[in-house]
Amino acid sequence: MILFAIIALALLGLASGLLLGFAYQKFAVEEDPKFVKVLSLLPGSNCGACGFAGCRGLAEALVAGKAEVTGCLLGGAEVGKAIAEALGIEGNEREPKAAYLRCGGGREQSTLNFDYQGVPNCKAANALGRGCKTCSYGCLGFGDCVLVCPVDAITMSKDGLPVVDIKKCIACGKCLKECPRNIFTLLPKKTHYFVNCNSNDSGAATRKACKVGCIACKLCIKACSSAAITVENNLAVIDQYKCQNGKDCCMKVCPTKCIIEFKS
Repeated sequence: MILFAIIALALLGLASGLLLGFAYQKFAVEEDPKFVKVLSLLPGSNCGACGFAGCRGLAEALVAGKAEVTGCLLGGAEVGKAIAEALGIEGNEREPKAAYLRCGGGREQSTLNFDYQGVPNCKAANALGRGCKTCSYGCLGFGDCVLVCPVDAITMSKDGLPVVDIKKCIACGKCLKECPRNIFTLLPKKTHYFVNCNSNDSGAATRKACKVGCIACKLCIKACSSAAITVENNLAVIDQYKCQNGKDCCMKVCPTKCIIEFKS
């Protein structure tokens, strides 16, 4: 009896398998060759940085003409060019950008209003009296941005500030959305000089809150012959397309050293 039951189950399994195989062949929907080709060109990481539901979702949008060929931020210009060739269209080259943190106020540079001992994430800390730091614009340092980065381009420094690997960053914008204080900004990867501050407080208030904050003294404006610097809401802003990368060197005249240099 036991042997009979085993044989019957085996035959039933074989019959079911054959039936499923026949149904698959009979009712299979052939995929568009263009879709298959485009999907094969994508990295396959399904990071979601493109804004679609993984690589398959982006491939479908590309074939349907609902996405730019440069949509794959992880693949970069090389993948965008290959996709454009596969679809037989011209692709616009995307300017390489990266996320930059507009804050230099780590543990050693900034002052605190109180000792925060709550849930260790930035959103929770920011919800409690706008955070423990005296500067209500500065980085809270719990690393929410690190967790959302799809390419591990962000790490935390010993001073409690996120450090972005400019070369690895794909400018997906996830850290910008995650940060409750909007401290990150996307700038061209060729950025050379950068105002490492996000505060809109007065110069006097900034001095009390942080050693390296922008105090809107405007000395950098006077030093820049290319008119690349303006002060908006008590914060210096450098126009990266006008900046001559050290011709006058605003960094040298900045009294708080909040203008920093990137050597990428």
